[in-house]
Parts: sequence; C-alpha cells; structure tokens
Amino acid sequence: MPGRYLGLDLGAFTIKGVEVAEKKKEITLSNAYILPSVPELFMEGLIGDFAEASEQVLSLIESGGFVKKKVALSIKGESTRTRMARVPFTDKNRLQRDLMFIAEQYMQVDLESYSVDYDIIQTDAAIAQARIAFAAAPKDALSDYDSIIKSSNLEVGIIDMESYALCNLYEALQYPASDTSLILHTGHTSNLIIFIDYGKFSYQEASIFGGKHANSLLANMANLPDDDTINTLKADPNRSSEAANITNILTTHYMNDLYGDIEKIVSKYTLLGGKMPVRGYLSGGAVSLVGLKERLEAEMKIKFSIMNPADKLKIESSVALQLLETRPAVLNVAIGLALRDE
Repeated sequence: MPGRYLGLDLGAFTIKGVEVAEKKKEITLSNAYILPSVPELFMEGLIGDFAEASEQVLSLIESGGFVKKKVALSIKGESTRTRMARVPFTDKNRLQRDLMFIAEQYMQVDLESYSVDYDIIQTDAAIAQARIAFAAAPKDALSDYDSIIKSSNLEVGIIDMESYALCNLYEALQYPASDTSLILHTGHTSNLIIFIDYGKFSYQEASIFGGKHANSLLANMANLPDDDTINTLKADPNRSSEAANITNILTTHYMNDLYGDIEKIVSKYTLLGGKMPVRGYLSGGAVSLVGLKERLEAEMKIKFSIMNPADKLKIESSVALQLLETRPAVLNVAIGLALRDE
C-alpha cells in the first residue's frame, strides 16, 4: 500500500521529506518539508560528515513534524551503475535463477561489494530473448545511509535509486506505459537522464552539467554575486538589468554543454538496444530554467512536460502546496520514494 514510508531525498542543495497516504483509492500528499542542505554534506552518494548528516536529518524530521518512522530514501550519483542487457530467454523461472550470474557478467561488478537489482522489461519467446535493466550500488554506500537513518532514530525500509523513485511517480501520475519516455531530472551537482520503457525503468546516466555548472557560468560570465541571486535569476532573468546576458549564457553556453551530453547518452542508449524516446518529462528543482524546455523540444523533436505531482495527487499539506506552486517538481524523488509499496 502506498504511504507506508517517509520519503527522504538527501540532495546536495536541499533535503526533502514527504508523507503520502491512500484514501479511498486516491493518493494524498499529507505532509512535506524542505531544508537547505549543508554544503558538501550529501554529494553524489557520498556523505561528508556523519554527525552533521544525522543532525540535519533530525532537523528536517522535527521541523516538518513527520509521523512515520520507517524511511525510504535514495542513493544518488556515479556510485550507482546501470546497464540494459539483451539475454537468451527460454523460460522465466530459469531466467530468474540465472539473473545474478548474468548481472555479474554484464555489470562487471563484484557481487560481494555491490548490491544488484533488476527489472525484466520485456520477454519475447518468438526470438528467445529478454530485455533486462540492471542496477547496482556499492554496499559501503548503502551501509553509510543506513547508519545515518538509524542514528536519527528512524528505521530504514528501502534504499532506492532516484530513477526507481521517479518511475514510481511516473506510474502514479498515469503517464504512458508504452513506447519509451525520457526523464531529465535536474540536480545541483549533476542532471540525471532516465529512460522508461513500457512503463518500467530501463537505463540511466548522469550528465555532469547540473545546476552547479550553470551557477559557475553565470558567476564567471555575468559577475553575479551569490548562489541565492543566481538561482532566482535562472528561472526569471528579467529580474536583473543583465537579463539579456543571463539568458544568453543559459540558452547558449549552458544548454550547449547540457544538450551535447544528453545527445551522447541517448545515442549510447540506442546502441545498447533501446528505442528513441517519443516523449519527455522534466523533473527536479530546475525545471523552470529559462529556455530548457524549448531547447530540448527543438533539438529532440518531441514534446516535454513538467512532471508535476499536483496534476494527479491530492495535496493536503499547505507547505507542499506552496512548494509545488513555486517549484512544481522539486519534491518528485521524495514523493516517488514515499509511494513505494513493498
């Protein structure tokens, strides 16, 4: 049943918590809170200081007034690995028996050091082939996250990848479960490009050109003073007398870097056997970045929509409502985690 977990998203720029509930078959967002993250504390799956991390999680729980003690949280960044594989298929039971051996071959990871998960995307008996998405995360990183949650007087339920959390939300928002969709999840350190095939997670890869890169360009090329000013102007450059210059930096320099990476990742995905996406979604705190949606639609020739939970979920929390009105996709990973029902 959705709503058994407190969804916790520990990001490099902010940390978020949400609680959801299912009432009369309707998913309700009942509580949400967001706090600025201590710089360098949560960086791409690595934790800078355990005591400070635990203190910040406790601050989020107390400030948000959360009730649930069992947590679903996500591990981020380059510490996670994914791979899509086509493997011989004759019988589903036999395939499941062999999956860990197959994972070790395709992922090229030591199963003693990595925790591996998988999704069978499609089986085709006619050509005796199955398509499988594998995901792996280092056990040391999972242990670190486990320790932080327990030291915050909470209980770990699930440690997921961001991509899986966004797939949960994708399903809850009743987006298409046919063909291939692309999600660009905008983060502070990196942007995550996720492929969903037939409604299931298929592949992910990170682009290093996240919000931090955009901020660096704006600081160096437009002489903007601090991150707070920069983050305000990234969505609305007209608040500055340098509006034309800021817009040009974002839509030319930054978008060229970002789209160049996305193009390579899409090409790699198709070489692995995936299909070109037929639709796109924007998620994360920077979905309102000036020119982002327009550039992606022009280059990729597909329609992009903002992945906004308010479109389908009932919002009971005034804090969540205000957040979703101003930053419509900032809670997406936390909500997707809270929707876990296993």
